[in-house]
Amino acid sequence: MKKRSVKIFISLLAIISLAACGKASIDPTLAPIYTQVSLTVRAQLTETMPTVVPSIAATATSTPKPKPTRTPIIPTIAFATFAPTKLPSEIQASLALETLDAFDGHNLRHIAGWSDGFIGFRWMDSEHLSLHAITGWGGYVNKGESRWFVYPMVINLNSGKVWLRPTGMHTALHISSLQSLPPELAVVVLESDTGTSTAIYSLDGDLLKTYNGALMDVSPSGSKILLVSKASDANNGTETKWIDLLNNKEVVFDWQESSSGYSYSAYQPVWASDEMSVFAPTAFVSLYGNAKTGESYIVPDYLPPTDQLYVDEADYLIGAPHHSYGVWVLGDTYLLARWNEHDEGTPGYVSFFDPAKKAYRNLSAMLGLPYLLELGVNLDPPYPCQNGHPTAASGGRYIWLNCQDGGRLIDMQTFKVKKYPYYQDLTLDWSGNGNVAFLHDSYSDIPQEILFAASGEIKEIPGFKHMSCSTWHPKQNVFLYMSDNRQRLLIFDAQTMSAKQQVDLPTAMNCPIWNGRGDKVIMAAKDGSLWQIDYPALSHLEQLTEPMEGLTNWVLSSDGTSIAFVVDHDIYIVDTKRKP
Repeated sequence: MKKRSVKIFISLLAIISLAACGKASIDPTLAPIYTQVSLTVRAQLTETMPTVVPSIAATATSTPKPKPTRTPIIPTIAFATFAPTKLPSEIQASLALETLDAFDGHNLRHIAGWSDGFIGFRWMDSEHLSLHAITGWGGYVNKGESRWFVYPMVINLNSGKVWLRPTGMHTALHISSLQSLPPELAVVVLESDTGTSTAIYSLDGDLLKTYNGALMDVSPSGSKILLVSKASDANNGTETKWIDLLNNKEVVFDWQESSSGYSYSAYQPVWASDEMSVFAPTAFVSLYGNAKTGESYIVPDYLPPTDQLYVDEADYLIGAPHHSYGVWVLGDTYLLARWNEHDEGTPGYVSFFDPAKKAYRNLSAMLGLPYLLELGVNLDPPYPCQNGHPTAASGGRYIWLNCQDGGRLIDMQTFKVKKYPYYQDLTLDWSGNGNVAFLHDSYSDIPQEILFAASGEIKEIPGFKHMSCSTWHPKQNVFLYMSDNRQRLLIFDAQTMSAKQQVDLPTAMNCPIWNGRGDKVIMAAKDGSLWQIDYPALSHLEQLTEPMEGLTNWVLSSDGTSIAFVVDHDIYIVDTKRKP
């Protein structure tokens, strides 16, 4: 099932996410076709495959040195700066983990020595970072757009050891293979160059287990994977396995690809919140599997009149539309279909997949919304509704849909609809629980109104003209924002429609971010210093670092004890807790 096109598309999505936190600009319509792996390297993965684990001794305490300004020259044709066979030794000889002078009791570390810098990083756990060292530039000949060549690795922030991918494993082409797991089993998942096996490693490079089969996808938490391998029966087809890496439970999904050469071109699978079920829209069919019940099937793309799933007025069942992505709503009850309108045209109606019915349902017909019978009609605007772009929070109960005769709020539990006046180019920013949302128009990034989905009310935010940097709390219906030229931080309670807390800042700050638990707010001052403050009291405002020119992309570790950030081309890590 998993052919080359599948691998390229999955890796494309991962590289796009990395580009969002790095310095590259990736066109999502172009497939990344560059790799530093020699085409002649096709070593079969074995239990004894050597890994490269160079040890980096932490240097003596030092102060940051000024770095020269570099202006990269971007060519329009693909090329690599380093030969693939020399990369491990180059990285091993160059990288260093330095301990710098602490600021006000907060230790600071510096990953230095790689002069071309890194594009993106991610926390694997509180002690490990995965990095993507820049090893060259590439160009897309047809459009002349630049690309990065990168080399993935994992660094242990305590020991200073760096683990590079083993020989014969995917590198830049499969950045999506680098995933984190819960603290009890944080690992790296890599696929062999041959596409016949997938290996699980510890974050320090120890081989834990090898599976037969190509890697189709890794769940958002990293604790489950989908593998595609040859079927065990006599038809020489393939089978897809759902595997829980925490307890080694395996469930075979009946998504078998025949030996006739027919191939699914899979888009990114959509995992349910508990990751026990997964939905995979493809260019030809849609696939559903539930590891909890063991049920799995290919969703029918047509429904003949004699079929038990014949379209009827009660359920409005339809054949599977070919969409590229979606979002689970009402918990994991339904999968709302969404389209890439650029590639797939304008869908004629809003639809959702109902696992209980084993089929899609025409939501527009159910609710009496304006729609067309065909898909991919590509009408000139105005469209009856923006059927390809209904918005909903992941797992949320409510859907918003823009139509030419007015907006619609749809309750997916009761299927009741509330109609609103026409909003031009309206976008919604849902809160974490999906019960309230900012309303943004095309003329301003500052939200003017808040939608309360349960009551259907829309209320204007008082003083919105003085707001900036508004962002929802990850779990509560409150949001923080800044005012007074970003020198005042406020917490706004959406229920009371008033600011509940505020604090004056010592200097102007960039837009703040919440930590994962929502009990701290992290900010960067205009001078490049990092700050943090406690929530909900907005107390204990403290500076974490000295000013550092060029500071960007600050990200908290999962336990909130450290912040990694980029300055120029290097990565720094500061502890959020003071050291005695």
